[in-house]
Amino acid sequence: MEKPPKKEHFRRDYPVTYASRGARYAIVLLIILSVQFVLFRAMPGDPLIHVLGEEGYQLAAMNPDEMARLRTEYGLDKPMAVQYGAFLWRMVHCELGWSTTWNMPVFSIIMQRLPWTLVLMVPSIMLSVFFSALLGTWAGWKNNSLAQKAVSGFFVLLYSIPGYCLALLLVTVLGFWSGIFPTGGMAPAGIQGKGFPFLGVARHMALPVIALALSGTAYKFLVMKNTVMGIVEQDFVLTAVSKGLSPFRVVAFHIFPNALPQLINLAAMSLGHMVSGALLVEVVFSWNGMGVLMHEAVLTRDYPLLMGSFLVLTTCVILANAMADILHMALDPRVRDGANGN
Repeated sequence: MEKPPKKEHFRRDYPVTYASRGARYAIVLLIILSVQFVLFRAMPGDPLIHVLGEEGYQLAAMNPDEMARLRTEYGLDKPMAVQYGAFLWRMVHCELGWSTTWNMPVFSIIMQRLPWTLVLMVPSIMLSVFFSALLGTWAGWKNNSLAQKAVSGFFVLLYSIPGYCLALLLVTVLGFWSGIFPTGGMAPAGIQGKGFPFLGVARHMALPVIALALSGTAYKFLVMKNTVMGIVEQDFVLTAVSKGLSPFRVVAFHIFPNALPQLINLAAMSLGHMVSGALLVEVVFSWNGMGVLMHEAVLTRDYPLLMGSFLVLTTCVILANAMADILHMALDPRVRDGANGN
């Protein structure tokens, strides 16, 4: 008796829409908010102590009526589901709590410090993407050259050095020893009230930007090089070379456009790593951005400020990844058609 033929399972690819990608990131953000809600209440001690601070909690604890009023005010006497709904409502309206150290709303403090972190991050990302695209494409094309091996070895060494260690090396060599750049701060002293000190701020931000750009370029360069090496072996590249096209035209019009979506993904995926590195680099250079703010929040146990800062930075990373997905879908029609299995 013949066995019935096995059923073939066909894999169907569905088109990927902007709405489906947006829904994914919305779910990720909701999960992060839920974790923050649970973490805040799972920490040791009364949740009210993390809102009022240790000193404020001790003062309120002397009056039971005041403690009951505060629990009612912050909704801690209501069921957990009601607290969760109120928490999400406050987050949607950017009500991140009250800083016990600064004695002002957490969102206002973050909005004062976040632009200074972006001042470091934006040029660092742009420089790292530019140099990794340029050098990675060249290294993948000139795979067997001695210069390529030397540059690749340099970036492998650079990739093994943490960003804050690289910042310490730069501040030691270019700051203390040579005196070319200032060793810390955001602007020269004694210029407050004289307008925006562009040149002074640019000179102070040079070393932090160099440290972040070098640290971010290393990983992107290595991945970009391997991507280009794989593209070089494709038939369409061999066809372009056989037609007598110049190396520049082959690289610029055939290789790099196919490697560009990978570069965009790299820039988005490395954003979280660069943000964490920027926080430590800010502490090294005394740059009053989100890094120094979170460091101060940890030292003073200002939990609302710390968790609000974490939430804002996480949201920025999610938005950057969403923008990268939109660019990837716009540049590569195969992603929109579901050819990659997403």
